[in-house]
Amino acid sequence: MDLALVKSIRIPGVTSSGADLQLRLEAFNVFDTVNLFNPVRNLADPLFGKSTTALPGRILQFSARFAF
Repeated sequence: MDLALVKSIRIPGVTSSGADLQLRLEAFNVFDTVNLFNPVRNLADPLFGKSTTALPGRILQFSARFAF
């Protein structure tokens, strides 16, 4: 599950119509659930049937955007 929180702030006086500052926080894999890749399919491999890799855990990203 991914989540995004956005806050827009109006800044008057920068231009004739004003300006906007947008702050954004994005979170990927919010609940930090383990997402495994497909297991090894080679019958001769001792790791057959086991997943050896996973996607990364929770990732947070912050950004700011200034529009005038």
